[in-house]
Amino acid sequence: MTKSVVEPKGHWALDTDWITAALTGFFFLFCFIALAGMSWKVLTGAPVTIHITRTTWFLLTVCMWLTVRAVRAQARITGFAFGLLSVSFASRIILAALHVSIETQAVNAEVMRVVNLLIMAGFCIYVVLDFKRLLKRIPHINAAEKTRQAL
Repeated sequence: MTKSVVEPKGHWALDTDWITAALTGFFFLFCFIALAGMSWKVLTGAPVTIHITRTTWFLLTVCMWLTVRAVRAQARITGFAFGLLSVSFASRIILAALHVSIETQAVNAEVMRVVNLLIMAGFCIYVVLDFKRLLKRIPHINAAEKTRQAL
């Protein structure tokens, strides 16, 4: 009878600190929920809102700030995505300020909803690929190998 020895395979580790991993996980969850909500609205043809609120101004400011931060950090793809989000909010504000017809504003809002959907899908894919890049397999080292390495 042969003796079967099963070696432990090791464990998985993220090559980053836990705060960054937790914040990235939170960002992924937020993007995924936003992606699900926008997908539902696009697929069901939910009506768009035309009026400009403080939220629109706040989101425009945040997206513009994140665009500048991403460009300074030389993260071109992220800067481009936040730039598109800025264009989405800015176009609504500009069209309302120019007193463009409601129909044109509605078409713009529908197109920008699809653009935002694609950006959120891109963010979700980007976060998953980044986690995949940071995920490392740490092999198991038994006690005999540890002593040999210590000497």
